[in-house]
Amino acid sequence: MRSQRGSLIIDVLLSIFILVSLVSIIPSFLKTQRRGETYILWQDEISLAQLRRELLLAKDISIENNQLHYRIGKEEKVLSMVNKKLILQPGTQIFLENLEDISFEESQKKIYLFYRIGHTKRKVGIYVP
Repeated sequence: MRSQRGSLIIDVLLSIFILVSLVSIIPSFLKTQRRGETYILWQDEISLAQLRRELLLAKDISIENNQLHYRIGKEEKVLSMVNKKLILQPGTQIFLENLEDISFEESQKKIYLFYRIGHTKRKVGIYVP
């Protein structure tokens, strides 16, 4: 009887020790997860700032078939989603990655980009004349 009782106490103490150890690790893990999400948001904002700068130089902007068409100088450019990436063509300048869906909308001469990455949906202004 004594040996079983002793092993039960040791089992309970070990379980409590493991739970306390996990509880101390969880907050730091969650903080790291939040930093990762913030880092991705910053990357998106930097890419969108570059896109906005590109569109400041654009002329004849139009939205067709979920693509943004415009002209800089004599060169025609198309911004569209290809293989889950927002790509500027000709060439392959990538602005956003891991996209599930995108759409463009023009409202009061402003152009908005709607996009979804995972469960996060965003509406951002990309062109204001």
